[in-house]
Amino acid sequence: MNKEVMGAIIGLVKTSQNNPKTENTDSLLVQALSDCDNEKWIEILHQEKYLVSPGCKTCASPCGNTDDYVFKKEEEEVDSIKKFLLNFCIQNAKNADAYTLINQCLCFVGYDLEAKYYSQLVTQVKSFLAEKK
Repeated sequence: MNKEVMGAIIGLVKTSQNNPKTENTDSLLVQALSDCDNEKWIEILHQEKYLVSPGCKTCASPCGNTDDYVFKKEEEEVDSIKKFLLNFCIQNAKNADAYTLINQCLCFVGYDLEAKYYSQLVTQVKSFLAEKK
C-alpha cells in the first residue's frame, strides 16, 4: 500500500461526504483501492476531488476537510486498528456489499482519534467479515 495513494483516497472520500459525488467517484475509489500501490492514482483522485468540490482547488483559506491524509507515527494500538481497517478496505474494494462500511473506515482512518473511538467500527467490520464466511 502506497501511503500517498491511500492518503489521496481518504481525501476524496472525506470530500465526497460533504459534496455530491460525480458519476465516476465511486468507480475511481474502487479502482484506486484495488491498485493502491500505483502512484498514477494520486493525480486522478485529485482531479476527481476538484470535480466533486471545485472551490477547494482555489480556496484562499483551506479548512483541511478535503486534504489528503498524511500518515504519521501513532500509538501502537491506533496504528494497528488503522492497518486493520485499511486492509479490510483494500481486500473488499470490489465487494459492493462492503462499500458503505469501506467509506466509513476510510473516513475514520482520516481522523486522529484515540483507540476507544474506533471500537464500534472495528466491531462492525469484524461482524461483516464473520457474515462473509
